[in-house]
Amino acid sequence: MNSLEGMERAQPPEDTFLKIQQTISNRKVKDRKQWMSIAATIALIICTNIYVVSDYFNGSSTTSETTSSYTPVVSNFNIYANEQ
Repeated sequence: MNSLEGMERAQPPEDTFLKIQQTISNRKVKDRKQWMSIAATIALIICTNIYVVSDYFNGSSTTSETTSSYTPVVSNFNIYANEQ
């Protein structure tokens, strides 16, 4: 029962607090770069959407008729011509 007698308290390494602070500061730099890239992507998507919508509304008032230049290859679709 007296096996805990004489035990000392564990001591952390001396540079542990410095390592933790460096990890936190490195993470902040990475987070800023990541957020800037996310913000740039969102801005690009919004600008593209605005351009497409404005182009759609400007182009919808000028509709043009499409003429078909399709010439039929087969004019008789009777597959069973010989059977009556």
